[in-house]
Amino acid sequence: MDRKVPESGVGVDLFGEPAEQPNGEGARKRAREVNDKDLAVSVLRTALGDGYAVIGHPVRVYRCAGRGEIEEVPRYESDVVSQLLDQGVLRVGGWHDYTCGSSAGRGRSVLVPRATRTLMNRWASLKGLSG
Repeated sequence: MDRKVPESGVGVDLFGEPAEQPNGEGARKRAREVNDKDLAVSVLRTALGDGYAVIGHPVRVYRCAGRGEIEEVPRYESDVVSQLLDQGVLRVGGWHDYTCGSSAGRGRSVLVPRATRTLMNRWASLKGLSG
């Protein structure tokens, strides 16, 4: 049996055949899907306020806590942010320098698109009518 040696940047699939490794947005591990509207609204409010940052590979989500300072978020909050990014409700922005405790590094900001802000304003006005 001939053993195939993969080229640089190419992995091996289950059967030993060369296979390209996934990269980019589709490569990150899929977060658990969350179906909690109140949690999603809370995450969107935080994204509009202090904001979030994503760092590393696999992507980890942090909450912004001041000028360049970030703090870790609980897993459930990270799952919601990841889900909203995958669905296009939130977007990944530019690169920035962040510090978390004694660690420092570069990460990307999480942006709230205009369509999402418009949707949140509609939700707020509907909630005001029903409440």
